[in-house]
Amino acid sequence: TLYATFLKLEELGFIKLFDLKGETRIETNVEPHVNIVDMKSGTVTDLTDENLLKQIIEILKARKINVGDNILVNILVY
Repeated sequence: TLYATFLKLEELGFIKLFDLKGETRIETNVEPHVNIVDMKSGTVTDLTDENLLKQIIEILKARKINVGDNILVNILVY
């Protein structure tokens, strides 16, 4: 099935699946980045600023949030 194919692609590291407003979204950019989500339009924009990513990781670590390979950070814009 199509769903099984997406799960396999995620398992192989080609895509990431995430939920947004009850809908499953497919993330094709699997490099570290921040998703900027416009909640009105549903548009997702990738932000790949390395300094910002380092700051976010430091904040998460300071709050004792496990930062591993499987973390997804979304910034929602209302």
